[in-house]
Amino acid sequence: MQFDTEDQREWYERIKAWMADEYGDVDLTQPDEPVLGPIGHDSASASIIVAPGGGGEGALISIFSWVVTGAEPSKELFEYLLRANANRAVGAFHIDENNDILLRHVLLDDQLTKDVLMGILTVVAKGADEHDDEIVKRFGGRRYEDRVAAARASESSQTVAGSPEAGWYKDPQGVSRLRWWDGNRWTEHTAE
Repeated sequence: MQFDTEDQREWYERIKAWMADEYGDVDLTQPDEPVLGPIGHDSASASIIVAPGGGGEGALISIFSWVVTGAEPSKELFEYLLRANANRAVGAFHIDENNDILLRHVLLDDQLTKDVLMGILTVVAKGADEHDDEIVKRFGGRRYEDRVAAARASESSQTVAGSPEAGWYKDPQGVSRLRWWDGNRWTEHTAE
């Protein structure tokens, strides 16, 4: 794995050790990326990205959860997310370039202890779990748990014609992420 700075590498290794202390021998590393997780909580999970800090010093620790993918963007959805954000002390909902809804909280390395990390990891995963069903019910899309289950099931299910059913699959480009197969072709939509 390549790191942009020594601080980024040191913080990644420190957090990796904390995760091992907390979760045992479970391998939470992602190949070739400074990402740890996911850690599941009911129908959601949270992961950690360790990025280099500004100016090449320190590190930024981003704790995030994919909440829903495929929800129809609308004024009502944006209002729902803004109201949910107004009531959150930790993390904020946002929509990425693929219209996936995420819950994310970012910390500077000087704010981070093991207890703070584990607490925020839990709060972010619980926050995603508290909202994912309501978002899907009101605005469509699929929860994280449903997306992962579909990707796992897709490895064994094929249509009669031999083409996989529409769903999230391992990215054929060899990257450690999922890519949406629409039943006929790969789309530009990805999820990590």
